[in-house]
Amino acid sequence: MSTSQAQFLKEVLDLDNHDEISLHKVAYFRERLRNRLHQLILTRFLALEDSRGFTRADLAHRIGREPTQVTRWLGAPGNWTLDTVSDLLLGMASELDFTATFLREKTDIDTPQKAHESLTSMASPSLSSQTIPTSGIANAIAPQR
Repeated sequence: MSTSQAQFLKEVLDLDNHDEISLHKVAYFRERLRNRLHQLILTRFLALEDSRGFTRADLAHRIGREPTQVTRWLGAPGNWTLDTVSDLLLGMASELDFTATFLREKTDIDTPQKAHESLTSMASPSLSSQTIPTSGIANAIAPQR
């Protein structure tokens, strides 16, 4: 973990510190999770689209939704419910594997200053034509007044 990462995460990593984590950092990590989850589901869908010709309409039909709704969900990270995540994955015959990792053990935590670069670099070659929205991150990390 770099010095800038450690500095950014200082209040989060110190479990002996009983002070409330700043809303700025809470918002950053919420948005980070939304973006990562969206990227994971979109990557799964694009792989199925590529390998099997699976369409948004196919997914919508499988989960009892309108294709326009699936298009909106896949178009940008949103405040999805757990039910939405489950439905999308189930419609793609998939599920998540879970593991929780202590932040201090991770080496890929970006500071807010690098959030845009990080999100852009997450795009795989098959997603190179996709734009990864960062406005939510920008809003989440805007200086507090």
